[in-house]
Amino acid sequence: MRKLRLEFDQYWNKEFEIKEVNLLYLFQVNCPGCFTHGFPLIEQLRRKYSENLSFTAMSTAFEDFALNSVGNTKQLIEENQLVGEVEKADIAYGIDKSNLPVTYTVLMDRLVKPEAFLVEDVIEEVCKTNPNYDYWSSYDKELLQDRVRVYYKNFEHIALTFHLNQFRGTPTFVIFNKEYDILDTWFGHKPESEAEHIIDKWIGNHPLT
Repeated sequence: MRKLRLEFDQYWNKEFEIKEVNLLYLFQVNCPGCFTHGFPLIEQLRRKYSENLSFTAMSTAFEDFALNSVGNTKQLIEENQLVGEVEKADIAYGIDKSNLPVTYTVLMDRLVKPEAFLVEDVIEEVCKTNPNYDYWSSYDKELLQDRVRVYYKNFEHIALTFHLNQFRGTPTFVIFNKEYDILDTWFGHKPESEAEHIIDKWIGNHPLT
C-alpha cells in the first residue's frame, strides 16, 4: 500500500491532527473547480463526519506560481480573498461562499527548487509511485529516472507533497490512515453520495473510539 508523503512549511487555523481515518483535500487558490466543487464537498462531508474523520486542506502549486502562493493562501484563509481565475468565476457566475471562511487546518505545500528535488533518493521515490517499478529491469528503471530528470529540471518551483505523491491535479482528495497508508484517492468532481460511500467503507473497516 502506498504511503502518503506529506510535506508542508506552515499551517493556518488549527494544528494538523491525525486520526485513524483522515481526509486530505489538495487545492490551488487559482483553481475555479476547487471552489465550485471541492470546498463545498468538504464542508458537506465535515457536517456528517467531523466526529469520525480528521479534515485537512493543503494549498499546493503546480502552475501559476505567482497566484498559487503563500500570500494568496493566507489572504484566502484570513480574509476570504479570491484571486485570478477564481475571482473571475465568482464575478461571472457567483461562487457559493457559505463554505468560507475555512475553519479547519490548512497546510501550505512545501515548495523547493528543482536542484533540491532532483536527487537520487527523491527520483527513486517518484518512480516508485508506479506500482510495477520494482519489477522492472535496471535498464527500464534508468529510462524512467532520466525522464523524471528531464521533466522536472526546468520547473520554477516543485511542490513536494503534490509531486512526491504524483497526484494528477486539483482538486484532489486523499483518504489515509494514521500510518499514512493511502486508502483511497480521487481527482476532480465527485457527487457527495459517492464520496460518502468511499468514506463509509473505510470507517467501517477502521472503527473509531
